[in-house]
Parts: sequence; C-alpha cells; structure tokens
Amino acid sequence: VRGVAGERFAVRNSGATLVAEGAGDHACEYMTAGNVVLLGATGRNLASGMTGGTAFVLGDDASLQLGPGVCAHAVEAGADGALLERLLREHAERTGSERARELLRAWPQTLSRLRKIAPAAATAEERGRSATAVR
Repeated sequence: VRGVAGERFAVRNSGATLVAEGAGDHACEYMTAGNVVLLGATGRNLASGMTGGTAFVLGDDASLQLGPGVCAHAVEAGADGALLERLLREHAERTGSERARELLRAWPQTLSRLRKIAPAAATAEERGRSATAVR
C-alpha cells in the first residue's frame, strides 16, 4: 500500500506479505502467519493477540503501543535484514513509493530503526533454541 493503511490493517493475516507506510489502531491484531512491514507510525494495540507471523515496524520502542502478549526487538542484518531490503525494493518498484526509496538510500540507518514484533511465546522459544545451539 502506497500511503498509510487504516485501522485494523492485516487483522487475522494468515500468511500474506504486506507492506504499508503506516497503519491505524489494531494493526496485525490476531495475526497467525505471514509478514507485515510498516514504514511509518502505527496506532495503539499493535499486534494484540498475535500468535504467529512477524511484523516489522519502523520506529523506536518508546513509540510502539504494543498489545499484550507480543514483544519488540532490534532487527538483525542477516536473514531478516535481507528480507526487509527485498520487500522495500519491491514496494518501491510496484508503488513508486518515495518513502521506500528514501529508506533504501539510508539502508544501514533504516535497519537500525526497524523493530521486529512477534508473539512473546515464539520469541522465548527462539531464545531457547539459540541457547541450546550455543552449548
């Protein structure tokens, strides 16, 4: 979506990949799978009830109004970084988004400003696998 999506964007997303330049209240609510990229401000209750999938949001932790049961953390440059760069390039090509082009021109800084939103249970499982792999 070129521009900002309204309220309840990507509610109950069960596998789609979506990109928008921001969203209103309750975005990604009850999401079960897929990827959502939000390149601007979001409303309150972001990702409430999310049980799967991933939302990537441009912003700092203080500005995110997350719903219960989810957590935000920095995006790593590896697989997530490559996925996001590809999705931004595709978004810019398909929509003519100047916002996406701006963010790509400053990619290292953009990546440091993105947050990965996921269910708290999935994040805990991921940390457990990482700890097991290190042993």
